[in-house]
Amino acid sequence: MLAFKALSSDKPEEWSHALTSCRRLIEGLADELYPPSEEKRNGRALGKGQYINRLWAFMDDSITSSSNKDLAKSHVDYLGAWLQGSYKLTNKGVHSELTQIEATKAVFHTYLMISDILEYINLEKHSNGKKNINEASIDELEVMLDVKRGIAKNIVKKRIENGVLTLQLIKDIPGVGPKILSKIQAEFDI
Repeated sequence: MLAFKALSSDKPEEWSHALTSCRRLIEGLADELYPPSEEKRNGRALGKGQYINRLWAFMDDSITSSSNKDLAKSHVDYLGAWLQGSYKLTNKGVHSELTQIEATKAVFHTYLMISDILEYINLEKHSNGKKNINEASIDELEVMLDVKRGIAKNIVKKRIENGVLTLQLIKDIPGVGPKILSKIQAEFDI
C-alpha cells in the first residue's frame, strides 16, 4: 500500500521510496519463507542480505514442476536484479534517473512475483495466525494500524528500548489512544 501511495506522487523521491518498499517486502517474504543461514545452496549464499537466493531455495523446496520452478526463478531473478540496480541509483540521490513508469512497473512486478511464490506456500506450515507486534516492521505498523509513520516509528523505538512490547508500554507512547490500541489488539499478537 505504501508503494502504491508513493507512486501517485509527482516527486521522484517518492518513486524511489516505492522501490524501497518493494525491496523491504521481498526481503520480509524471504525472511518468513526461508530464514537466513550460514549454509550455501547450489553455490548460493543464504545469509541475511541474500534474500533473492533464499527465495530460490524456498522455490527449490516447494515447487515440484521444473518448468514452473524455472519460470518462478526467472521472475525472482529479473525483479531482484532490477530492484537492486534501481535501489543503488535511488540511494545515491539520482532520482531523475528513475521515471514514474519504471517505478510503477517495479511495484507491479513485485506483486506478480509474490503471487507466483505464494502459490507454493504450505499454509499449514507458514500460517500461525496474527503477526506478533514484536516482529512487525515500521511499514507494517503504519499500514495495518493506519497510523502516521511517526507513531509507527515510536512503537518500534519503544520495542527496541524495552526488548518486547506490552499493552502498558504501548499505552505510554504519545499519540496512541484507545482507537489505536483496539487496532493493535485486532491486528497483532502481543
